[in-house]
Amino acid sequence: MRLIVTRLTIRWQVYVLKDTWRDERRALEGELLEMIGDCEGVAQLHSYCSVTIDGQTDTTHSLIRRDLVVADTPRSIETNQEQTKPSAEAPNYRPNSPDGERSGTTRYLPDQDFLPPLALEQGLPPLRKVHSRLVVRTYGWPIKYALSPAELLCVVADAVRGHKNSYSRDILHRDVSEGNILVMPVMVNGKRVFKGVLIDYDNAIKFSTHQTLADDPASGTRPFMSGELLQQWPYFVKPGEMSAPRHDAIHDLESFLWVLVYICLSRDGPAHRRREIWDNSKETQLLRDNWRALFEGENLLLAERKQTLIRNRDDFAFRVLRFLPVYYKPLEEVLRKLRDILETAYRSREFNNVHEDFIEAMEAARLGLEPITDPKHIALQEREIERRRTDDGRTGEISPTSKGMNMGTAASGSTASHGLQEPESPTPKRTKSTSDMLELPSAR
Repeated sequence: MRLIVTRLTIRWQVYVLKDTWRDERRALEGELLEMIGDCEGVAQLHSYCSVTIDGQTDTTHSLIRRDLVVADTPRSIETNQEQTKPSAEAPNYRPNSPDGERSGTTRYLPDQDFLPPLALEQGLPPLRKVHSRLVVRTYGWPIKYALSPAELLCVVADAVRGHKNSYSRDILHRDVSEGNILVMPVMVNGKRVFKGVLIDYDNAIKFSTHQTLADDPASGTRPFMSGELLQQWPYFVKPGEMSAPRHDAIHDLESFLWVLVYICLSRDGPAHRRREIWDNSKETQLLRDNWRALFEGENLLLAERKQTLIRNRDDFAFRVLRFLPVYYKPLEEVLRKLRDILETAYRSREFNNVHEDFIEAMEAARLGLEPITDPKHIALQEREIERRRTDDGRTGEISPTSKGMNMGTAASGSTASHGLQEPESPTPKRTKSTSDMLELPSAR
C-alpha cells in the first residue's frame, strides 16, 4: 500500500494580462519588451499579440466604426467646463478605491456641456486604435505600499536600473510614474525578498529612430513629468538655443525624483496615507498649496514650479524638504542629492552617467538608514506584511514563509526595503533575481 506523505502544496505561476487599444502608429508594447529582453528591473514578457476576430485585426476603424466617415469638425474634449453648483443627480460620488484615497473627489456637473470646435485649417481623421494584448510574468504592488524608507529606495533604485537597461537597448520608457514602479516579491535561495520593477511600456519608443507625431501630445503622467517637457523649453537656456528639448532619459530620471517626492510627502508611515494632504485645516494649508503646485494644476503651473525647484537648491529645501513627515525625514539628504544631480546634468546637458549617479546616491542613503523603531510604524508595517501574505494566498504565487526572516539584503548590486500601508492592493507585475533585496519578516 502506498501513502501520500507530502504537504500537497499547490503552486502556480502568476501571469498578468493587459488588454489595451493602442494607436496604430505606435509599436506593440510586447515588441519593445522583446527588444529589451530579460533583464533586471524590467517587466518580464510572456507573450503578446494584436487581437483578431474571424481572421481580421480588431480595430476601431474596421470592426467598430466600420469605415464610417466623420463629417463634423473635431472638437476639443479638454475644454474646462464651468462648475457653479453641485448636481443633485450625483450626490457625493465616491469612486471605488481600495484605500479610499479618491473619496471626496466629487466633480460638480456643469450647467452646460460645451466642447468648442478645434481651430484647425483642416479636420483631423479619427485616430485608429488596434486591440492589443500583452501577458507578463511580473506581479507586485505600487510603491505606495513600500514597507519602509529603505524599501522605497530599494524599489526605485531597481526601477532606475531597469530604465538604464532599457535605454542601453535603445528603448526609452517615457512614462515614469508612481503607478508604473512596483514592489515585486521573489524567492531567492529559499527566502522571500522584494525588488523593484518598471512596468507599462505603452508610451515607450525606439529612441534612435523615433519620429515625433505632429498630433501627439507630450508623453508621460503629468504630475511626474519634467518641467522641460511640460513647457517645451529648457531649464537652462544656452545662447542661440531656440528649439524645444527632445524627450530623453534625463527627463525620465527627473520623473523618478518627483515620484520619490510624491511618496515622501503623501505618506507618513509604512503604506499609510498622510491625512494632512487631504484635510482642510488651516495649519496644513501651506503644505497643501505646495503639493498642488507640484502635482496638480495646468501644465504651465507644474512646469514653473518644477523649473524653480531644479534651478534653485534653497527653494527645493523650502518647498519640499521642510514638509517631509518624521517618517521620511531620513531621506532628506538623498532627495537633495538627486536634485543636485539633475541640476548639474541640465546645466551641462551631459546625461551619460546620470543613471549610475542616481543608483549610487540611493544605495548609499539606504545603507545609512536606521531600522524602524516607532511602535506606530511597526504596527503599520506588520499590517502591510499581512496584506502581502493575504495577496500571495489569493494568487498562489508564494506560500507563506515559515520562521525567522529578518529585514536584510541579498546578493549583488541593488537596494533594500521597508515600506508603506494601505488595505486591498492593486495588481502589478514582474520576476527578477539578484540585487540587494528586502527579506520579509516572519509573522508573530
